[in-house]
Amino acid sequence: MSTLSSVSTDARADGSGDDGLTPALTDEQLRPALELAFAVAVAGQRLKPPITPPQPLKRFLNFQKLPKSALATVRKVVESDSVFRERIAKVATNELATELGAVWLTQAEGWEERVTKLLALADEESERDDIERGDRSSQRRAALAEAAATKTRAELAALHADLDREKSRRADAEARANELTKAAAAHAEARETQRSGELRARERLITAQARVDQLVSERDAARSELASLRGELDDALVANVSLLERVAIAEGLSKMQARASAPARPEVVEVVDPAVLQAASRALGDTAGALRDLAAALDRTSVAVRPQSPDYSSRRSEDPLPGEAAAARPPQRSVPPARPARTKAGPRRVPLAIPGGLVSDSSAAAEHLIRSTNATVVVDGYNVAKLGWPGFSLPDQRDRLLDGLEDLVRRLGSSIVVVFDGADVPGVSTGRRLLRVRFSTAGISADQEIIALVVDSPSDQSMVVVTNDQEIIRGVRTAGANTLTSEQLLAVMRR
Repeated sequence: MSTLSSVSTDARADGSGDDGLTPALTDEQLRPALELAFAVAVAGQRLKPPITPPQPLKRFLNFQKLPKSALATVRKVVESDSVFRERIAKVATNELATELGAVWLTQAEGWEERVTKLLALADEESERDDIERGDRSSQRRAALAEAAATKTRAELAALHADLDREKSRRADAEARANELTKAAAAHAEARETQRSGELRARERLITAQARVDQLVSERDAARSELASLRGELDDALVANVSLLERVAIAEGLSKMQARASAPARPEVVEVVDPAVLQAASRALGDTAGALRDLAAALDRTSVAVRPQSPDYSSRRSEDPLPGEAAAARPPQRSVPPARPARTKAGPRRVPLAIPGGLVSDSSAAAEHLIRSTNATVVVDGYNVAKLGWPGFSLPDQRDRLLDGLEDLVRRLGSSIVVVFDGADVPGVSTGRRLLRVRFSTAGISADQEIIALVVDSPSDQSMVVVTNDQEIIRGVRTAGANTLTSEQLLAVMRR
């Protein structure tokens, strides 16, 4: 609220207020009257002839609006220049200068008391305004408090809903955790069962290995016995041959003696010494016995001898071990398998070397392999065509690939074979002058066709396969072929 000072030491410039009592007015309370004085000074300067304004106001006349810092200067000019004040008072109205400003400018008789009353009224209005503002502020605070309470209740309800959802999620999480715990327990049980099965399988494997070792020992013993029997057989055969030779000699001597003693007899009865015949018969019997013993030994050897020790590392747990299978089936005579024909391994294909300084996955290395003499380049057709021309139809992709490869043959003189999937593709001509174009037959993929083409080619023929198919790459590298990616071939074609 505004405060009043009952006295002022400044007397009016026109001599009024001889008692020295004037109400204390602030510059802000007189702002409308001071702004009116500023406007009158500006308007007077613009008249013709102009009205010269007071000297202190000249520095403010170019302003559009009277600044707050100039209020004290304008007030001082108005209070000290009665002529200028009276000129302003003539145009002062309550609407332009407020009632307080108009009374202050006119300074009619008793104006101090009038100012004091106006200030008192202003203070009362200010108090009423403060009270009303306080009431409105209280009402506003009450409304804000009620809104805050409503918002708090809504937030509390939302928190309760969130709590219910969290409880539901927690219950679901606990149920899921219980399921996972049960699954983990079942997995642990299954793992323990598997481990027990592996232990049993390992024990059976050890038993089978011991049995294999025993069979190997029996095989070695049978081989030793067979070698001994073969020696005895050889001795028996030598003895038999010697005996037969002696028998033949004896028979020849007997025949010669018979012819010498009876030359005129038409028939000669050949007589062999009974002792010689008996010795020959014993020798033949011994030979037959030795042959029977040899057959029995060979029979035992066919059962005991195995081509190699069995490998049970990849055997399934439900498959019986050799000892278990033998106990499960009735004994029967084993027939030794026929000896497989021995194949002579041919020379292995050696991949082409890449010169030093060239990176294997670069287009320069690819061009070196493609232009190499005695090298056949096998191209996985659709693998390259679909990568090189993805926006075209399948026939257009094939034609563009074949055209590009023919240009490559003209530039580099390479020998190129292109393999596509599918036989009897309509509208496709394989009659290229510079290329060999092949389509896989029914039931055979281009991958198999490419691998077979590399494997069946002579080992002295260098092979370069172009594909991104990892199965083809593994297959042809095993056969000693070089490999290039489809991107490398496309880069060489477009250079």
